[in-house]
Amino acid sequence: MALAAVAWTADPVQIAAEKYPGSLEMAAWLKRKYAPTAAPSPEILWLDEVFADRQISRRNNLANFRPMVYGFSDRLDQTKVAYRTIAPAMMRAAMRDFGDDATIDKAKSNVPDWRNFVSIDLSR
Repeated sequence: MALAAVAWTADPVQIAAEKYPGSLEMAAWLKRKYAPTAAPSPEILWLDEVFADRQISRRNNLANFRPMVYGFSDRLDQTKVAYRTIAPAMMRAAMRDFGDDATIDKAKSNVPDWRNFVSIDLSR
């Protein structure tokens, strides 16, 4: 297996508590970002970790990123996907695979964190 990932569902408050403990700024930011769009179901599919085994494949490990995200979306019954990253490849994969349905909030300028925040809307 060249690519593996961990994902779970939670509302913005739970994500803030789990992934940004003690950051009131991030808690408020997540609430603002998702409050208007998460009305019927406040839960988000949080893509927590993505691993590539470079001993198996040194390149193109994110070639299956789109089907992986859709697989998690189908199994967890969520259309709002989010993750944080510092990896340029993870940002490129989101834009390549999801285009206008993906948004990247840049670290320290659009989001009060040192990591970029990627959100993907699969409901369209």
